[in-house]
Amino acid sequence: MTPELDDRSHEPTDDGPKATSRITWAKAYGCDDPRETLQRYNAAREEQGWISIARAFESRLRIPRFVPDSLRPEINAANLAPATIFLLAATNEDPPGRIGHVSAELAVSSFGSTTVEMPGKRLAGGQIVADEVTKSLLKVVRFLAPDATAPSFQIVIPREGVGDSHALACGLAGMLAMLGTGSRVGVAATGGFDVVKRRFVPVPASSLRSKLEAARRWGVQRLFVVEGQSFEGVPDFPDRSAHSLGISWSGIEIIEVPSDPAALPVQVAEHVALNPPHAALRHALGLYDFNVARLLETTLDAVFEATAPFIPDSIRDEMALLTDDADRCDASQPASDVQHERSAEGVTDPILILMAADIRSRKCLHEGRSAEAAAWLEIARRHRFQGDLPDGVIGDYLQYEQAAHRAIVALDQGDLRDSEPAGGVHAELDELISDLDQRWCTKHQAMQQIFLRNTRSRRVLYLARLTGREDLRTHALHDCLAGRPRWQELLEDHAAKKLKLGNTTIRRQENFWIEHLVTQASMIDPTAFGTGSWHPSGSSITGLEEAQGVWTESAAFEVRDLSSYDLLALVQWRWLTQAVDRNELETIRIRLLGMVKALPAEATAGHPICSVAEWLLRIDTSGILDRTSLHQLLADALVPHVHDSRERPEVGVPSIDLLSGSIQRVLALRTAAVLDQEKVSLNTQELDAPSWLSSIRSAARPDSLKSLFDEVRSDPSLVVARCPY
Repeated sequence: MTPELDDRSHEPTDDGPKATSRITWAKAYGCDDPRETLQRYNAAREEQGWISIARAFESRLRIPRFVPDSLRPEINAANLAPATIFLLAATNEDPPGRIGHVSAELAVSSFGSTTVEMPGKRLAGGQIVADEVTKSLLKVVRFLAPDATAPSFQIVIPREGVGDSHALACGLAGMLAMLGTGSRVGVAATGGFDVVKRRFVPVPASSLRSKLEAARRWGVQRLFVVEGQSFEGVPDFPDRSAHSLGISWSGIEIIEVPSDPAALPVQVAEHVALNPPHAALRHALGLYDFNVARLLETTLDAVFEATAPFIPDSIRDEMALLTDDADRCDASQPASDVQHERSAEGVTDPILILMAADIRSRKCLHEGRSAEAAAWLEIARRHRFQGDLPDGVIGDYLQYEQAAHRAIVALDQGDLRDSEPAGGVHAELDELISDLDQRWCTKHQAMQQIFLRNTRSRRVLYLARLTGREDLRTHALHDCLAGRPRWQELLEDHAAKKLKLGNTTIRRQENFWIEHLVTQASMIDPTAFGTGSWHPSGSSITGLEEAQGVWTESAAFEVRDLSSYDLLALVQWRWLTQAVDRNELETIRIRLLGMVKALPAEATAGHPICSVAEWLLRIDTSGILDRTSLHQLLADALVPHVHDSRERPEVGVPSIDLLSGSIQRVLALRTAAVLDQEKVSLNTQELDAPSWLSSIRSAARPDSLKSLFDEVRSDPSLVVARCPY
């Protein structure tokens, strides 16, 4: 996003004299290279449109100027839409390969399929591919732009064509139009689209030799391909294993983009757009957050790399000093022969810095790196209230979504009581809820109100468990159910169906409701609840009858399709209602073991996988399950949390405790208490300790997390009932 030194402006220009209207873009792309346009003018000087076309190529391709300034200076460059990406076509002629372009503009309104114009030669299947790509783009932008319209496309090629290699160019041009910005100089793309998987796909390697030759002749500066693209057969192509970010061939930067269209907003803002305005960058980063960063399969390193252009060097240096992970901070700026780009605007706009830091904080939190999450959250907080809050959905995102995130980070640091009562994150959440309660809200704000209340409800619920205070539990339940009359409208119709938020449904809300019912049951007799075999009478759980229909009357489901969070709620519900089905429990156990097996090689299970195993042991009072497999799952999960007898501090070789600052350390207490209750031998991990519970290392930081850890462990008989989550 740093402008190249000789990037030309995309200011609108005249199309040239009317007498030259016979010179079309398709005819111009029939030239062997851009300089041939001037040769054609010299051969037919009455065709002054060649001058207009030649000057357009000078401004939109990375080539030396070849049209003399003195040659008909009154003839301006021909119009080419700002959101234009060049196409590459494979041919076997001499010279090999041809180029064309895809341009996109936003329509005033959108009805039916995408509009695709093909002035000149026809590309078979061009309409279908552009329409499918556009559907994917609209799904990507829907959360922050629910009323976005489909862009209209123009596809220009010099000869009749067939294939889908224009799909990636359509994606880049369409996203440029949606972000309201134009393309840099000399950007081309080649990549197909799988309409079934809804993913971009590489093109055949055999087509790339002639495409690259055409790109070199025409002055393409940057070529985008789909991840995994093979360049076999391309002469003098560099060894890709030696390049971490991009590669260069004959002066052309070749950049891979992810196959998922959801990754396009940030990719386009960072690598394609010419001087994108702050609004476009904020939009792109917000879309990356919702569509990519929050996915479990998106790695922490990938998030750091994607957000690096929005983090100033001074903050990176600061974080390297504050955290124990300086290596990854430096890794967000990989070395490569293709310079990792930064936006001069991006690192000075406080809202972009806030968003990038908040995204990093949330990802660190989900990875169990609570201390690092808190450090990035503090960076985000420092940049709040600088500049005007953006209008519309992006403003709601910054005002409400991030406030909820800050409260969750505090909760996962053990701060249940607000360490800063005068202006802490929980007090801020209360103020936002109160403000929304008193105002006439948009539908989107009403949805955010449910999210905010859920966040507060979670904190108060866990505080009720810790203290045994029934008034707090009642308050928490009120927050959970406050928006119930509009759950269908706001969670299913608006969030899930219109905005396509896959993690926001009535089922997820009902799962949280079940957690409240379980808490109520545990508070009837916390000590007995910790034994595992105890069960309250159904009549003692007020609200259980009202909750009938949760899971039992919901849409049909298959256990093998459920997430770990859904599995936990399902087992808890079966326990509450005492509706135990042997076959279902066994299916859940098998599904759970499959989830553990699917974890990355170095990863260990945590919440909610461990919680599901603990509840299966609780509900299996008849011994119908293979309990040994569940014991082993839990014992393996505690490996990062137990004192390691192999530590040798006397020689300065202690093991590194990566989870000392994670809420998972507190939850490990509950797992340990369950294993002790199950009388599982510590010999499975060669531990020298009297019990699993005593073998758990203490939480080290921050102080609030250590205090919560100590408070939960203070009475072993209450550990299971007191633990959060």
